[in-house]
Amino acid sequence: MNRNKVVQGCFASLVGVVALSSSVTYALEDSQISSLRQVQGGGQGDHWTDKIQLGGHAAAGLIRTGAQIDDYRRKNFIVHEVNTTWSVNPNERTNFSLEIYPIGFQPATSNSGTIHYVGEAYTQFKNVLTWGETGGLSIKLGRFDYPYGEDYMRQDAVDNPMITKNASWLWGWDEGIMLNSKWGDYGLTFAITDGAAARGTDDKGNKAWTAKLWGSPAKNLNLSASAHVMTDTINQEMWQGYQRFSKCTLPNIAACAAATNTAQSPQSFVHGSMVEVGGNYRLGGFLFNGNWGRINLAGQAPKLGRQLTYYAVEPLYNFGSKWYVVGRYSTIGTGSDTAGVSLSDALNSGSTQNLKSLSRAAVAVGHRLNPATTLKAEIASDEMQNIQGVSKVGNGRLNLGFQAAIRF
Repeated sequence: MNRNKVVQGCFASLVGVVALSSSVTYALEDSQISSLRQVQGGGQGDHWTDKIQLGGHAAAGLIRTGAQIDDYRRKNFIVHEVNTTWSVNPNERTNFSLEIYPIGFQPATSNSGTIHYVGEAYTQFKNVLTWGETGGLSIKLGRFDYPYGEDYMRQDAVDNPMITKNASWLWGWDEGIMLNSKWGDYGLTFAITDGAAARGTDDKGNKAWTAKLWGSPAKNLNLSASAHVMTDTINQEMWQGYQRFSKCTLPNIAACAAATNTAQSPQSFVHGSMVEVGGNYRLGGFLFNGNWGRINLAGQAPKLGRQLTYYAVEPLYNFGSKWYVVGRYSTIGTGSDTAGVSLSDALNSGSTQNLKSLSRAAVAVGHRLNPATTLKAEIASDEMQNIQGVSKVGNGRLNLGFQAAIRF
């Protein structure tokens, strides 16, 4: 068993025990703490317990996929994800945040049960520099989301109006330093990270770079432009669905070249880069989201290079404050009959080889039961086209899901 998974599992379990025992203790001693504050002459916010916040989210439901294989998610009640977030604020300009996922983002082909791991874990220094009335520079040190594109801001169930994710779903956590600057309605985020999947180590000296420019040029309009440069490492920390971008691990370049259009491609690359533009616009009860991006992978041999294009469009309409209906169409692929890629659909079978494209069309209805809880029902259709231009087995399969997402 991987030592990191064991350590993360033990750590998550320990945190759960501490959280449970702490909640009981504080419930019993609440009156004592209040009395102690009065004796010490302290006001609201003076006690150390006021500097610690515990939050998180969870999502569970029923999912019925159209998979043609005996996949464990074919028809199942499932806990999609559970997240707990600890936040410590020693002062108004310093914050430490730790995310723990007892359950979440586990590959669809895994039936090994609960997966424990750490999400973000960073210290943030706010307004290290300030300018004007609203301008400032903040710094994050530690492990954080790649600030690339739009997907990472809505990959948690409580932030996603649908159950499924975009076909592209580019995401990842990495260790490094992030600079966030803001002036008026515009901002620039820049991050330097290890780029390697191994935590706390880096098999290469070069780093991954991520930059994002965002702003609101007009009322109700938000736009962003992002870029990410991958490092030369065996396994990237950037994911597409449930698979990492990674080098070909076959014995030599000739063997990798012979593996064209197999599972080793498109991940068999020396280095890569990606760019994305996206945004949203609100008009009355309508909210329109969209993004477009390009991924360039340089191969270890000429035949292993790949260029992928992806995009998503998502119109949403709110019926008052409680109900909404949303649709989404998203796709990713090479668009070439002779350049196959392995793509992860993040729902049915983990990843599929030799694809020309992966597309998903979905419609969902949501009900905001209260400010913390959203109920969703969704129907989606996946289309996978292989490099011969022939539909894959299971092409056009329907996925039906129901989900309750809660924030606490």
